[in-house]
This record gives sequence, C-alpha cells and structure tokens, in this order.
Amino acid sequence: MIARSPKPTTPVSSSTSAEGPTQADGCRIGLEGFERSHAVLIGIDDYAEPVPKLTTPVRDVEEVDTVLRTHHGFSTKLLRNSEATASALANTLSGLAERVDTHDRVLIYFAGH
Repeated sequence: MIARSPKPTTPVSSSTSAEGPTQADGCRIGLEGFERSHAVLIGIDDYAEPVPKLTTPVRDVEEVDTVLRTHHGFSTKLLRNSEATASALANTLSGLAERVDTHDRVLIYFAGH
C-alpha cells in the first residue's frame, strides 16, 4: 500500500486550541498533519483444512491496534478470525467511506494467508 501525504494547501497557524493545532482554514491538524486517522485491522489464524492454521495473526493485529491507538491517535476496527467475513469487511469499509474526508488517513492491515 502506498501512503499518501496530505497536500499542504494552507500554512499551519501559530495558534493551538484545546483540540490541538489548526491550519489557517480552521481545520485541526492531528498527528503527522492528518485531522483523523482510521485503521481496519484484519487478523486470521484459524483456517479450515487443508489450509494450515497460523499462530500469530490475531495477536499481531491486536498489538498493531495498541500501537496505533496509543502512539498515533488512530481509531481502529479489528476483525479477527470468524469476524472477518466478506460481509463484515464490506460493511466496515462502507461505514469508513462515509466518515473519511480529505484531511484523514486510512490504514488497512491484513495478517494471515
């Protein structure tokens, strides 16, 4: 996945509100220049035969979740094993598309086969 940096359209103001620094156009700037950060984290380690089961994908997405929320200000959605159905993923991405705007960033992370 290629990360896209926000286009600097207006300079950052020198003022800081309770929510953090703002651009000259009034948009709040979050960590690394983004207003909001969203992540969809999918971990599947329980597969049906003949596909071998894995041991770390669910634990991996849980650890990535902790790092993203704690250190980078992300809101996250985890889909683990049986939660990671095609329908659940479609609903999650559809809901995300309704909330994201041009000042946001999105990370989709998959661990599994």
